[in-house]
Amino acid sequence: TQLRLNASVTIQHANAITAEAWQQMQPMSRICYSADIAPDTQTADISSGFTDQQWDERQEIANGPYGYQNFAILEMTINSIECLDLSVNGHQRIRFQRTDKGSNAWHHQWLAP
Repeated sequence: TQLRLNASVTIQHANAITAEAWQQMQPMSRICYSADIAPDTQTADISSGFTDQQWDERQEIANGPYGYQNFAILEMTINSIECLDLSVNGHQRIRFQRTDKGSNAWHHQWLAP
């Protein structure tokens, strides 16, 4: 099954919304935002995203402000969803779309795969 979404996105960063979510997060979840090796950095060996020193100090770092700067919330308003189901018995594809912008009413339309 393949999904395609069309959406409007607002990035929430370093504001009241993210501050409240950050405070409600468990420290072990905050650790995920505290790595000191940037995502997509090539490494010679398998990497957790942390240098050895950062890994050893991860509990303390998770309780400090470091990871918060890397934390954001994406608020999405989905406008349409397409679903393609690949099957040996025949593919099926359907699109769900909002009837009006900002509306909670949806309609669907079958499409050729």
